[in-house]
Amino acid sequence: MKKITLLTCTCLLISAISSCGGKLKEYVTFYNYDGNILWQTEYFPEMILTYGGETPIRQKDDIYEYNFAGWNHSLNDVKECRNYYAIYEKSLRAFTITFKDYDGTTIKELKAHYGENISNNLPSDPVRKNETRKHYHFSHWEGGDYSYVDNDLILTAVYDEVECFEIRYYDYDNTFIKTEYLEKGSDSSFYIDN
Repeated sequence: MKKITLLTCTCLLISAISSCGGKLKEYVTFYNYDGNILWQTEYFPEMILTYGGETPIRQKDDIYEYNFAGWNHSLNDVKECRNYYAIYEKSLRAFTITFKDYDGTTIKELKAHYGENISNNLPSDPVRKNETRKHYHFSHWEGGDYSYVDNDLILTAVYDEVECFEIRYYDYDNTFIKTEYLEKGSDSSFYIDN
């Protein structure tokens, strides 16, 4: 490994020496945030420098995402040979929170940043259509902690299921009046004025 590195350095030094008097050429070098070389060009006094490499990229981490914001020095009127380093603006990562109903249909999607508490931004309590013998009441959202967002979440509506009983009402002469389905433990709201 040391032999290869030494050979590479020797080759770079030889290629950097100009044929005019053996003077060493100077280079302007552009580096990414991690020290990797992005692009390099020969330096000339008072040069107008234009970056010729690919737009620098920094991958997002667990907390932040990064957008390239420029270089640590101006590219205009370069008066000395210097190195340039990519500068990034960082912002808290944004995550997608998807609210789904019991049947998988999407109720709402929203974006939340790392560490955000979205408890006050939940959708209105969803409603599940009652069945004849079962009624449904929204209970809670299941699928992750939305009081401290640190990843994408899919939250699913959970309903309490209440058993219902069929109640048939008849008049004194056995004339059918109506049918009502009441949840277990509830009172009838049907009254007849005399």
